Amino acid sequence: MAGDRLAVIAERFLREETFALMAGPAIADFQFEAAAARRWRLLRGYAAVWCALAAALCHDAAGGLRTFAGLVLLQACYYTCLLAFLGGLAGASVQAVVLLFGVTLLSVVPVAICFWAKETA
Repeated sequence: MAGDRLAVIAERFLREETFALMAGPAIADFQFEAAAARRWRLLRGYAAVWCALAAALCHDAAGGLRTFAGLVLLQACYYTCLLAFLGGLAGASVQAVVLLFGVTLLSVVPVAICFWAKETA
């Protein structure tokens, strides 16, 4: 049936409440209207469902953004201070700025993996 794959994708990437309140009804409406729709209306229906999925994903992301940013900052500060004490980086040299940027960037990956598992479980 039209929209079944969209439902599987939405269930995987959205929280249960968000799927039930935002994505599920959009997919159900699309499936109801897709049975008698012509090609142009079917494409418009797919576009509407993708817009609903994007809005739902933004809703989920905004809800945990503060927690995610806090975890990244906490990990980045920890490793930056550890490397600064062990490496003897003092002052605002170019090396220290590059190190800080690199540690912050690399801190996103483990936090994203752990945070994603918590949100989707």
